[in-house]
Amino acid sequence: MDSKNMFPWILLSVFVSACLAVDPKDICPPRDLITPCYCEKSCVFCHVSLKCDNLLNQEVLTDVINKSNDYQYATFELRKSSVMYVPASIFAIQKIESLYIFSTSMVSWFDHPPSVNYDLDVFHLNEVRLSRSVQWNMFSGIKSLKRLSIMHTVVRRLDSTFKNNIPKNLKELVIYNCSISKLDDDIFTPFRELQSLEVETGKLKEVKRNNPIKCDCSILWITSIDRSHWKGPYYTGECASPKELAGKELKYLSRSDLQHC
Repeated sequence: MDSKNMFPWILLSVFVSACLAVDPKDICPPRDLITPCYCEKSCVFCHVSLKCDNLLNQEVLTDVINKSNDYQYATFELRKSSVMYVPASIFAIQKIESLYIFSTSMVSWFDHPPSVNYDLDVFHLNEVRLSRSVQWNMFSGIKSLKRLSIMHTVVRRLDSTFKNNIPKNLKELVIYNCSISKLDDDIFTPFRELQSLEVETGKLKEVKRNNPIKCDCSILWITSIDRSHWKGPYYTGECASPKELAGKELKYLSRSDLQHC
């Protein structure tokens, strides 16, 4: 075949190869490798998710992850289970991008801090009961994380271990109904890329939406955040007390207003 006639065949070959190329995260493993968990693709353009419900044995979860070590998932979801931890190897083996844990009892989030050198999208906890206190050092090996959401889970305080271990490129942070009673000063200062921040309810009544707000030293942390580039009303409400700050909107509260702290 001369070069003139060969060119269309080359184009066709390239086109067919491109069509046959499949993203590893679009392939579900055989059921027998992951039972009692299951693999699901929720939309045409979605990558596959590994989902585990009602697990009561740590060995089962670890076995599922190890048996499917030739496959990758975009998302891992754990629901209504009681396990010791999520094996940190799920990041090294399956390269998951998002982790969701719902209504589950655990000893710790992971067996050891995972080493993740790629971008994570979401880490979401909802109604997670930990027998140990929150260990922020479990995030120490995570290079990049866009969204962190913790809801209805006892956290109690955000301190220096939070500030030192959470990835600094965080874009969204939600801490909702987590019995937060204390926020360390300047706790959010290192997170220069934050675009959305919600810290609500629990014991931090002063910043609860629609409640009278006492602008004292307990909300000094608000003044440490660069709010100039944020979109929308991330802080709603105004100071009810002390008298000299009454009526001042939270978004305009400055460190000089709380200079006695």
